[in-house]
Amino acid sequence: MRTVIDHLVAACADPRVRLVRQPNQGPGAARNTGWRAAVAPCVAFLDADDHWAPDYLALALQRLAEHPQAAAVSLGFLEETDRGVVDPGPDALTAVGVRWGPFVATPATAPLQLVRVLEFMFSQSTVVRREVLERYDG
Repeated sequence: MRTVIDHLVAACADPRVRLVRQPNQGPGAARNTGWRAAVAPCVAFLDADDHWAPDYLALALQRLAEHPQAAAVSLGFLEETDRGVVDPGPDALTAVGVRWGPFVATPATAPLQLVRVLEFMFSQSTVVRREVLERYDG
């Protein structure tokens, strides 16, 4: 039985778009299958219940180009809650002691600071260089 996704991919005239299926093994396994099937130098993940702003990918790739030493770029996001749309934005980072803007982890980075930054790097708002995924196997 064809799903809506099957029809959308079939209707897409862009040869770079294809549908890769696997048995359900959870989101981590799906993402690993996805990046391994990809051929582009950067990889972005989008779950079925999320969506990107129209300029998201262009902006993320621009940020990666501006920071060639960066392994990944994670942009802001909005969260839909029962109270409406919430923008955790800079205030949420500041509340846990993390500065808004480019973050560079070094061997001297405090583990707690790194953990706090990583808490805001959700898969749906992060673009990763493929070489990093290959180096660390996902």
